[in-house]
This record gives sequence, structure tokens and C-alpha cells, in this order.
Amino acid sequence: MALLVDAVDRRAVELAEAAGRLPGALAEAEANLAEAAKVLEDLSGGLPGATAEGVTKADLRGRAARAEAVTGDVRRSVEEGRYDPVEALRRVAEADASLGAALAAVRGRGEEARRARAFLEHALLSARSAVGAADVYVAVHRPLVRAPARTRLAEALRRLDEASGGAEDALPSVQEADGLARSAQALAEQDVRLHGTSAAG
Repeated sequence: MALLVDAVDRRAVELAEAAGRLPGALAEAEANLAEAAKVLEDLSGGLPGATAEGVTKADLRGRAARAEAVTGDVRRSVEEGRYDPVEALRRVAEADASLGAALAAVRGRGEEARRARAFLEHALLSARSAVGAADVYVAVHRPLVRAPARTRLAEALRRLDEASGGAEDALPSVQEADGLARSAQALAEQDVRLHGTSAAG
């Protein structure tokens, strides 16, 4: 029972923190979208089809379109009042990080480092929430959860631990930890449904 109470309390803190970060993340993503639109405009009219570091106009346009779709969807969800702040922050951070990577070549190093730190902070919050939720779920249902889910959770914990030092190159590990944790929870929930049904039968 104490484990569940702690999980509920932690989740409440995570939701509040994510809700507080989300407006800034949306504003950052929309600033990147405006910058991407300007870059694409500059690249039109006969200029080369690639930015520095070989980022093509098509790639930048595709990433911008995805970021625009995600930010629009999240803003609508917020306005309707039906949304998970942690999941919304994760979606915005992922789309914005992808767009930001394409824009990195045309920015100054100081500005890029600041943005990279912001991406990492948002991603860490989402990953910690996903790992924490999966960890609690597996602990509560451990007798029913098979090895694949536990293995993915262990790997997610390892990746998150590696990335928690805040190094600027930690973003891929954080995103991998997030994905592994969500995959682990999905597998664990599947195990519980299957084995729970078998046990009940």
C-alpha cells in the first residue's frame, strides 16, 4: 500500500511539474517553427537545397510539419482540459528536439547549447515519469510479469541512470529510456491481462 501511495504522490508532483513546463515548451517549439519557416523561405528561390551539415529542405519541412501538428494538437487538448501534462510535454519535447536538430546548423553555439539543455530537461521529466510508472506497475504485479518486460524496464533504468548527470549528449539515452519504459509497461500490462485471465479461469 505504501508503494502505491508513494506512486500516487510522485505522479501528482510529476503532473504539476509537467503542467508548469508545458507552456514554455510550446512557446519554444513555436519559436522553432517560426525560425524553420524563415530558414525555408531563405532556402527557396534558387538557393541550395541543403543547409549546413547536409540537412535538406525536405527534411526540415517534414520535421516542421510534424512539430506544427503536435503543438496544435496539444494546444487543443489543453484548451479542452482533457490531457495528460507529462504525455503532452513528451510529445512536444520530442517533436521540438527533432526540429531543433535540423535547425542546429544555422544557430550560434551558445544558443544551441541553451536549447539542448531545455530539450534535455523536458525529456528527463517525461522519462522519469515513464520509468517510475513502469517500475511501480511491475513491482505490484511482479508474479505475473514475464522476463521481457522486466528486462526492458531494467534497461530503461540503466539508460536513465547514465543520462541523469545532465551531459549535453544525454538526450538520445533519455529518449531511449522513455521508450523502453513505456514498452516495458505495455508488455507488463499484456502479461497481467493474459496471466490474470488464465488464473481466473
